[in-house]
Amino acid sequence: MQNNDIKNFDRVSGNLHDAYIKKCEKNNDEIYVLFDGVWGCQIELWFPGNVDFCIESRNPEINDPYWFGSTLIYENGYFYLVDEEDMKVSDITDAYCHFRGQHLRCRVIPNE
Repeated sequence: MQNNDIKNFDRVSGNLHDAYIKKCEKNNDEIYVLFDGVWGCQIELWFPGNVDFCIESRNPEINDPYWFGSTLIYENGYFYLVDEEDMKVSDITDAYCHFRGQHLRCRVIPNE
């Protein structure tokens, strides 16, 4: 994924506005995330390689699970996705829902 891919992801996903995490799994050194509620589709993401994540701030039993926006960043060899717009890597804490991996793959699943 390159800078142009990040811009395309932002356009296709609508910055994940109104999306929520339907599924999140960590398998070995990879995080799998399925977002639902994205306008017209679902989005699958895989973050492999030296992963880190925190989803507690979007736990539906505690807080509102819906994302109001997102920032996807590639910096220092890592991809970061965080549930806030216009974020910097230095601003990301466990107060935000976030994912990190050395690589990123995504797949858009259109609604039928």
